[in-house]
Amino acid sequence: MKNVEIPGVYGLIIPDLPFELSQRLKQQFSHYGVKIISLVAMTTDDKRIKEIVSHAEGFIYTVTMNATTGQNGAFHPELKRKIESIKAIANVPVVAGFGIRTPQHVADIKEVADGIVIGSEIVKRFKSNTREEIIKYLQSIQQTLNN
Repeated sequence: MKNVEIPGVYGLIIPDLPFELSQRLKQQFSHYGVKIISLVAMTTDDKRIKEIVSHAEGFIYTVTMNATTGQNGAFHPELKRKIESIKAIANVPVVAGFGIRTPQHVADIKEVADGIVIGSEIVKRFKSNTREEIIKYLQSIQQTLNN
């Protein structure tokens, strides 16, 4: 954890980290100033969501689909409702991530989510695209967010 403090890391998103373990990590490493970001899956029930939300720090990361990150898939049909219900009880921003690859994906959820995380798609593009192609892609995402 000491290494992530140096470059100014805000928080860590650790997929598949059980809620109970995340609480221990928060206590153990809070003095480093790095937040452990809570995840809410589409399969998380309302009781568990309330528990997660009550301990959330930084922001809540809402998983957009029942798939593995980087896979092609469609957003869960209840995604918008789930984000809205979490926002109604949360004291931190609620962002959406997993499977977001295109400006259309961003347009589909930007009105309901407080933020959007694009991870695997950007990593993939850094491996295979030119600098100009990456800039063009990021500009298309930014333009979608600004419209």
